[in-house]
Amino acid sequence: MLDKYICFIAAIIAILLLPIDAGHALSVSAGLGVGQTATTNQYSTTEGPFVQAYSVEQLVHSRLSLGVEHIRSLKSSLNSSASVTGVLGRYYFNAGPVANMPAETVPTDTIITRDIGYYMSAGLGVAQSSILPNATGQSSNAAGLALTIRGGAEFPMDGHWGVRAEGIFSTLVFGSGSLSIESVGASLYWLF
Repeated sequence: MLDKYICFIAAIIAILLLPIDAGHALSVSAGLGVGQTATTNQYSTTEGPFVQAYSVEQLVHSRLSLGVEHIRSLKSSLNSSASVTGVLGRYYFNAGPVANMPAETVPTDTIITRDIGYYMSAGLGVAQSSILPNATGQSSNAAGLALTIRGGAEFPMDGHWGVRAEGIFSTLVFGSGSLSIESVGASLYWLF
């Protein structure tokens, strides 16, 4: 468990060390969606009705951001027992988000646009669930390597704030048991 957090922190530090040019923003986001998490091993179980998603990303090109993500299930009782943590790449079909910048700080060879950014994203990470066994002692826990696909649109709002609407699908591709997370939701992000 500790190794997962060390990798997550190391990835955040690596992203923070990427060079930040004019318009290449670092963003931190948190979101909540309606969805379901299903895990299967000796028996199957589901969690829902919510999914929470967090990410830290660095825009490295006008159409590409790289970052780390953490996706968790969330029950209405505010319990959570399944998650995916990993790296992601987000490709924007038109242009990535940028913060408001005063004209005098933008280099003369740079054009900055602010518009709705449509994107697709892929991520690879570690998935795990920690659900107590059922009454007969059977486990539904799953762990392994997960693939995450996202799609949606984001819009930079006033100042450094932005809003994002997206669909998320994550599934275990290698490991023990099976785990899948599906969600449609929204998140807020802050551009540095």
